[in-house]
Amino acid sequence: DLIEAAYSKHMDLSNVDFGSIEVYNLAGFGLKTISQVGFTGKADPEMRAVPVSLFTGDETVPLRSAEVANRSLTRANYYVRGVEHSRLFANVGTQQLLRRLLADPPDTAGFTHSSITTDPPASYLMDGWLVAASSPVELHAYDSFGNHTGSTGDSTWENNIPGSYYLGGKLSYPHSPKEISLPQGEYEVIVRSVDTTADFRFQVERAENGLITGYTIFDSVPTTPNFEARMQLSAAAWPASFAANYDGDSIYEATIWPDQLQISQPVNAGWNLLSIPLAEAVKAAETYLNATSAAYIFTSGYNSVDSLIHGQGFWVKFTAEETLTLFGQGNFQDSIPVQPGWNIVGGLSAPIPVDSVTSDPVGIMATDFYYFNDGYLVADTLRPGLGYWVKTNQAGKIILRAQ
Repeated sequence: DLIEAAYSKHMDLSNVDFGSIEVYNLAGFGLKTISQVGFTGKADPEMRAVPVSLFTGDETVPLRSAEVANRSLTRANYYVRGVEHSRLFANVGTQQLLRRLLADPPDTAGFTHSSITTDPPASYLMDGWLVAASSPVELHAYDSFGNHTGSTGDSTWENNIPGSYYLGGKLSYPHSPKEISLPQGEYEVIVRSVDTTADFRFQVERAENGLITGYTIFDSVPTTPNFEARMQLSAAAWPASFAANYDGDSIYEATIWPDQLQISQPVNAGWNLLSIPLAEAVKAAETYLNATSAAYIFTSGYNSVDSLIHGQGFWVKFTAEETLTLFGQGNFQDSIPVQPGWNIVGGLSAPIPVDSVTSDPVGIMATDFYYFNDGYLVADTLRPGLGYWVKTNQAGKIILRAQ
């Protein structure tokens, strides 16, 4: 009954004409509240760039409902800093403002108070990282100053990284999810087993201006009682991998790459030299919907192709800049066949330094790697989604391994 009454009241407000009513919105902000991360249009396993918001946990109280319902042209918004929403009217500044608002006529000209502003708080669209782990593991994050956000016990945690928030289940629950939201920056993320042998699932989501621009999944990662994995999380080292230690000897002997990931592929107006940074083949027409040309590979001349595979570079033309979103199985090592002369090759799902590229037979690469950006430039790193020219002196294979 209460929910029905609230819904009826809300619908009645939608029909009120506020044109002749002076409306003022007051909201508290600046205190941490329970963090909730919401996704719109998320479909697992297929991901696209979809809205993501961090509700209230960013220390604001959104005013969207009030702003939509209150359509008065004379509406004004006031934001009261450092006050819980339930204690808003006990604030001295709020009381002084209310006296002026309720005067006849209202007199707010020149009103100032240290706790009240008419400037909206920072956007509550998420701009940063969300890391999550499921299984009997601990989840921790550290910033460059050594501040820690994560669990401190079976049911306790701390949020010492500024702007971060930890959402933790109980470690006694086998698949209890733990999540840490982090602002933009560089972090070390650590996953530790809880004295057991089991698999864990881990994912990282990167959001910019409220849109998911990067997404990785580590599925069924095996652990041991002494397992610990460390991830260096930064925009420059995306997608991130784990360095894993299985026997507790402080030697991280294994690198764990994500099973699935989302990669953004920006394109320019005009011709682009690209590659597919995923393990699966894709259809050119389905992947590049706004392209104005076919995709062309080079094999002793240019040939159009319908299917695009990893390791293969190709040309495709667009009329305008855009950023494409690719999602699928990661490709972190490759052996690319080449012929004598010039070849167009692609990279992996992660950046790799050119000086780490090898060949079979050894020494067949006769030139640098060249990428195209309004002209040819020498590459020092092979980046996901780009194509590269390279000349070889005989047939063989170019070997790429993510580090």
